[in-house]
Formats: sequence, structure tokens, C-alpha cells
Amino acid sequence: MLRNLFRERAQARRFTIKNEQIFVPFRLTPEAHQEIASGMLNGKTPVFHERHMYFIDFNSLNYPQPVYSNIIRDPMRRVASRILLGT
Repeated sequence: MLRNLFRERAQARRFTIKNEQIFVPFRLTPEAHQEIASGMLNGKTPVFHERHMYFIDFNSLNYPQPVYSNIIRDPMRRVASRILLGT
């Protein structure tokens, strides 16, 4: 539901949505931080990145710091959804 809202707003407001892979391992090398930051900032703007993401200190890489936003599901509803809907 929320994903659909983001997609609708992206079309109306003319911004790009990127849905990247989940980053593993749990600790990223400085080179990986540089690669991810560069990839996030190179391209058509504005961009909304929809994915679980590590915190990257963009300022230490001499990039502008993006805005981070967290959305957390109710734990009981998440479990119920997984059981009832297989999601």
C-alpha cells in the first residue's frame, strides 16, 4: 500500500524511484561505501531509494548528505501478514 503511494507520487512529482538490492555483508568496506554513495548520487534527481540500507556518512566522502527516513511496521501485524498472506 505504501509502496503504491510512493510510486503514484513519483509520477505526479517527477522523481525517480530506485529499488536496489539488499546490501550484504553487515560491514561494508570503505570502497563499498564510496561505490554505493556514488551510485546513489549519479543519475536523475530527485531520487527516492526504496530499500533496507546501511547508514553511510556522505559528508566524509565529500558528498551532500541525503535525507534518511525509516518506516517500521507493527511487529504483530507483520507476523500476522506473514502467516495469513505469506508475505
